[in-house]
Amino acid sequence: LLNLTGCTKLTSVSIIVSRCPHLEKLYLRGCNALKTFGEDQGLFRSSVEVQLLYLRELNIARCPSLETILLKSHALK
Repeated sequence: LLNLTGCTKLTSVSIIVSRCPHLEKLYLRGCNALKTFGEDQGLFRSSVEVQLLYLRELNIARCPSLETILLKSHALK
């Protein structure tokens, strides 16, 4: 379980969650500055998915700046 509730200055979770490949639950609530879950990178702005293959539960609430979610998971319900 990774609970990032109330991290108001967090703008992206890609680097954080990419270091937790076996993460099963992720809570993002009240992350006002969160803009991306996944990244657009490189010269041609290619999309890079966050790969959380074991993620079963994703709870996102009150993240008004969130624009992009790029996620790959085999277990997400």
